[in-house]
Amino acid sequence: MVSFFKKHELDELAIFYLEAFISGALAVIMPFTVIYFLDVGLSYLQISIIFAVYGISTFLLEIPTGALADEYSRKVSVIIGFFIMGLASILIPFTNSFFAILICWVFVGLGSTFRSGSDVAWVMDNLKVNKRKKLEKEYFAKWQSILYAGFIVAPLIGSFIVKHFSMDLLWYVFGSGQFIAAFILMVVPEKLKSKNNSVKQAIKNNFKTAKQGFKHIQKSRNLMLIIVSGIFMSIGIMAQDGWTPLMVDFVGFPIESIGYFMSAFAAIMVLIPIISKRFTDEKKVLIITTVFQFLFLAGALILKRGMFVWAVIIFILPELFAGIRHPVKSHLIQKLIPSKIRATTTSIQNMVDVGFGSLFGLIGGYLLDVFPIHLVIGFSSFFIIGVVYSYSKLEIKKK
Repeated sequence: MVSFFKKHELDELAIFYLEAFISGALAVIMPFTVIYFLDVGLSYLQISIIFAVYGISTFLLEIPTGALADEYSRKVSVIIGFFIMGLASILIPFTNSFFAILICWVFVGLGSTFRSGSDVAWVMDNLKVNKRKKLEKEYFAKWQSILYAGFIVAPLIGSFIVKHFSMDLLWYVFGSGQFIAAFILMVVPEKLKSKNNSVKQAIKNNFKTAKQGFKHIQKSRNLMLIIVSGIFMSIGIMAQDGWTPLMVDFVGFPIESIGYFMSAFAAIMVLIPIISKRFTDEKKVLIITTVFQFLFLAGALILKRGMFVWAVIIFILPELFAGIRHPVKSHLIQKLIPSKIRATTTSIQNMVDVGFGSLFGLIGGYLLDVFPIHLVIGFSSFFIIGVVYSYSKLEIKKK
């Protein structure tokens, strides 16, 4: 315990780590989301529309909610987000209607925008006020590792539920996890109050804060390149919703094995973010991990029924390299953003990622209905070359 956590780390971050584990452990729906929607009668295109609408709602609301967090309170924004996501998730099993599920998913997107950017800004500013900025890199790596530790538990619970009960129960457990996370975070103080504005004043200043965030991104070449890389990645993984059906319907895995498979995968991923913080050359890490992610995703082109080992390899290794890259990229982004507009600027970056991800996910959903899943995954991955090019143009000063 002493060697794993740095001095004062648990004093500052223990509750955030606990929230990560609980959120991960109760995310039992995640391995089965696409299968659930297919089971209630939706097509791949309809599923893609649902995910796209989530992205559109996120796209439209990321900046207003991020600016509201900067102007009023990051803590309040995060807690509201958890409650909205929890309630919307619990309502989904009450209907099989495409349009009703669509509306619930819009509110899931709304909840995520209240959290997006605000959570990281809350943590970063707490560390800044308490003069613990050296713990920033620890937070990005270990929060993700602890989340994956939770993901070890979630698929096991999910598989048990799928095998013995209705899949509807998955949504109730997931929604409850959102409520629990909200209550846990209520005890954490917000050391750097946004601007002590009233809600009314915060809404009034919303546009001004958002404008500052856009201006900062325009001035930062590195931030622009990271955002462009996210657009290319959105195209490269636009068929990601097809992975679970690919494993079950094409390769031949039994449906309950997906949960066990995802649990084993999460166990591997627990250590990956911890490894990432040991790398000091951020640019090199971003490029190398992205190259290998592309190579293994392209390997889907040669996948055939019964190739269980190869299917596992081309699913796990791209995610493994993405897991190494994510905390490095997140820490780099935060270093490029001033504290006063941190939530807003992070929300803009997330808005672009989710917006384009939803757009190309919609295209991917249509392609999955028309062409073999493994071919869509394999051919779309070639756009990841654009991610590599974007990272190669980053100008990062060596310390």
